[in-house]
Amino acid sequence: MNGKDGVVKLLLEREDVDVNLQDEEGRTPLSRAKMEGHRGVAKLLSERASTAPDHTTRTTR
Repeated sequence: MNGKDGVVKLLLEREDVDVNLQDEEGRTPLSRAKMEGHRGVAKLLSERASTAPDHTTRTTR
């Protein structure tokens, strides 16, 4: 586990973290992690039951 994995793991322990929140380009943390080759982060995100790979109903402001 590297530093990014550890930070993501800590964040995922919180109930108030929305793992499906999209950035300004419509990408979720999971899609961004996969796109940038962060396998450990993508695995952690995909293991969270509420994670949607291509969530399209929520956007950032």
